[in-house]
Amino acid sequence: MSRGPFDPSDPFFGRPPMRADPRRRPQQRRQEPPRREPAPLEPVIRAGDLAAAQQENERLRAELKAVSQRYVELQQDLERVRARQETAVRQARAAERQRGLGDLLSVLDALDRALASAPDRDSPWFQGIRSLHREALGALQRRGVERFGAPGERFDPTIQEAVGAVSSDRLPDGTIATVEAHGYRDRDGTLLRPARVVVVQRP
Repeated sequence: MSRGPFDPSDPFFGRPPMRADPRRRPQQRRQEPPRREPAPLEPVIRAGDLAAAQQENERLRAELKAVSQRYVELQQDLERVRARQETAVRQARAAERQRGLGDLLSVLDALDRALASAPDRDSPWFQGIRSLHREALGALQRRGVERFGAPGERFDPTIQEAVGAVSSDRLPDGTIATVEAHGYRDRDGTLLRPARVVVVQRP
């Protein structure tokens, strides 16, 4: 069933018509300001400023080069100091080693003389001295020390010292006749002591 224009059941029946609010202003479209052309850019760095900046750059480069050179020199000085210290330590250790070995060589010399002058080679005393001699000689060998100098060897003046000369029909001229004291050479080739020998010399 359709409603008429004046149907009391209409929810808007009897209401006054809506009127426009006189306080509301009609919205106006904003006008954009006219665009302006950008002004030409002026140079930020002038010629004088550029020259000054180049001079400052050269000065900084020179300072950096001087600092780098000084750093290299200090590194070289440090390496030289370290090398001197290492050399001093090696020399001190070598000197201490030679002193210790020298004491042992003196013991071996005493044992050599005792064995050479023993009247009875079968006596317990001689056997005890020979045992001590072997122990001392083995201690030197374990430390890398070489013993040299024996009768019949060719005399070498670089590592041997002639303390006398004799003639011999059994040994060639220029060889060792007898050994007064053996020579010793360290493991690195250092001569600890030359051998003292008597050399065969033909008249």
